[in-house]
Amino acid sequence: MDVELTRRKGMELPPGTRLRWDQNLLEEALRLFEPFEAYSQGGLRNFPVELQSSMANLARENLDKKVMDLVRRAQQFETIPLDYDGQLPETDILVEVRDFNKSAGHLTRLLRNLNSLNLVRSHQVLSDVLYWQTATLLEAFNSFLEEEDLYGVKGGDLPWWDGGQPLAYEAFDVQDEKDLKNYLKFQRKRIHYLAEEYARPLVTFFKNSRLLRNREEERILFKWERILTELGKYEAKKPKNTIAVLEKYILSGMNMVDATNYYEKITADMLQAQSGDIFLQRRNELQRLLYDQCQVIASRTVETNYRALKSFFDEKLAGKFPFSDLEPGMAGYEEADPEQIKEFYSFYDEVVPTIKSVLKFNNNFGLSGKNAIRFIEDMEKVREFFGLYLMAEEEPKKGDKTEETKEKAPALGLQVTFRVNQAYEVMANQIIAWKLVVGKQTLVDGGKTTSGQWSLGEPVMVALRWAKNSPYQPVFAGGYEGAGVKGRTATWRFSNNWSLLRLLKEHAAEKTDLSGFSDQEPHTLKFDVEVDRVDGKDPTGKKFKSTAFVRIKLTTADKARQPLQMPGFPTSAPKLGMLSAARGD
Repeated sequence: MDVELTRRKGMELPPGTRLRWDQNLLEEALRLFEPFEAYSQGGLRNFPVELQSSMANLARENLDKKVMDLVRRAQQFETIPLDYDGQLPETDILVEVRDFNKSAGHLTRLLRNLNSLNLVRSHQVLSDVLYWQTATLLEAFNSFLEEEDLYGVKGGDLPWWDGGQPLAYEAFDVQDEKDLKNYLKFQRKRIHYLAEEYARPLVTFFKNSRLLRNREEERILFKWERILTELGKYEAKKPKNTIAVLEKYILSGMNMVDATNYYEKITADMLQAQSGDIFLQRRNELQRLLYDQCQVIASRTVETNYRALKSFFDEKLAGKFPFSDLEPGMAGYEEADPEQIKEFYSFYDEVVPTIKSVLKFNNNFGLSGKNAIRFIEDMEKVREFFGLYLMAEEEPKKGDKTEETKEKAPALGLQVTFRVNQAYEVMANQIIAWKLVVGKQTLVDGGKTTSGQWSLGEPVMVALRWAKNSPYQPVFAGGYEGAGVKGRTATWRFSNNWSLLRLLKEHAAEKTDLSGFSDQEPHTLKFDVEVDRVDGKDPTGKKFKSTAFVRIKLTTADKARQPLQMPGFPTSAPKLGMLSAARGD
């Protein structure tokens, strides 16, 4: 084959052909430069000055022809059998690399000599040949590494792993730690063989010849330089070499990750990590594969546990006050059993910590995951509200009534302030007596105490009495059971189990009744009463309404009296479902 042909762009050898170099002919070509140098330094002086330049050019051309003729003859193209996939077998690639390595020194010197004599055309021709051969070899042996998938897990992915057993042994198809260490040793030896036998000769030649021409070859070359460097560090037992980092992760790190802690063990930064080092790159890929599979396993577990939690809530609590939306004055409604609330939170404590942690980092649920988190957050506020009652049971101390109360029924401390929010009241100055009755406790405006305690099942009542000399008197306090007027007193009575909560919900002030459109000091209650003039109805038929406000602040029922605020009680548990793509549908 004529070496000139190699200058054509995209030149390729016929399949099953390799290039070898005749060492003797290359050495003969190099020896031609010695007499030329001697002639240039001394022989030219025998010619007249005006002829020396012409004679020097003639000598250069003659040298160029002889050198390139020897280079052309030094190229030996051999036909070899191909693999079944049409590629050269690895052994034949190795033969060509080793043969090239023997010739690399001569070829590098030829390039330098041609360049120093400014024999541009010949230098370009030889550069093209060498670039083509070395780039082809570089691509060929680099494909060995990519095709073999060193440190690759069984099947290339982890959908077969259910999280029941430590991952590493099964992932690399070994029986125990000793087998795993032997597997890693084999992988390391294989990379070492490829790096030393294939990569080092070409890396060295490229460095010395400066033949790199495109970004892809530069990337491959740099990758193998890093491999050679890390292999050297490993053999020298230098700390933090990337081979040791990868092997340590496979030996111990992988087995420490499961569906309950993957979001802690594999952080977002680790998932996004990129590296040109193949050992760190493989470690990063293993982390991503493990994270994805743990996420799938955790998603299934979370979906199952949340479904059970939702089922309990929907069956035992949803639609039962206070976990319901009631129309004002509605009667005949169901109420939540406090023991069912306690049972719900007992199961809640078992499953919700994992559900919350997984949903926070898991993107397999889409909008349903966000809705489930919102429900859990709402139920967490409910839990805080019933804190003492829902505490883990402890041995009560003698004489400690708080402990006894905690175990028997939900209870709340309260502090009442009468005639608040006066900027929005209507004719409330006509009311002379303000009273809140909680069970057997009566709290009145101006009384010795305005603090009390409510327990589940105790009735509550608010009573407002108009002054004797007021020109107005109450006539209608509401059209539902418990609201009534007797004489100059309007009353609102709640006798259900969750009486205090019903009072707070039923009479909660609207945003438009409050300064800044928010209740700065919960819970502000609003009481509307129709009133008539004492001396008879207004001749124009005009109706009058009096509006009064009372504030009830809630606290815990223990000695600490920590402030509380009634939460928004969920009325249903939203569905949670994995996205079709996450299920693999």
